[in-house]
Amino acid sequence: MASQRIYTVEQVSDLLQQIRPIVTSQMAQYRRIQAGISQLAEAMGEVPDDLDDGPEDSDDLASLKTHLRRLVHEYERGWNSVEALGAVVKDASQGLIRFYGQIEGRVVWLTWRHGDADSVYFHELSSDIEVRRPVGERNLLN
Repeated sequence: MASQRIYTVEQVSDLLQQIRPIVTSQMAQYRRIQAGISQLAEAMGEVPDDLDDGPEDSDDLASLKTHLRRLVHEYERGWNSVEALGAVVKDASQGLIRFYGQIEGRVVWLTWRHGDADSVYFHELSSDIEVRRPVGERNLLN
């Protein structure tokens, strides 16, 4: 924990200007991947364990797997860019990210989820996301 940077609400709000469009793109990419996996499962009769090409794959199936591998690679790269900005990706399928922050001397999670507009929320490190509350006018100390 000592090596983790502690962010202020203002810093998180500023970072969200860069992160929000990335997460929006990531959510669209997630939907494309899910649609491709559904298409692959329909073609194969089951959801495969991996996207490796099989010796008996048709050209169409091999092409779909190649396309899905590219989408997954881009998806992973997108989340890596969010993490490079200092965020911790909590739940990629929801677009839920968080940062270490401090309220009244306690280290907390400052969170944002895709669809939250500009609102930053917080919750204790030991509590679940469902108990998060809006930061509002709380005094955050660093």
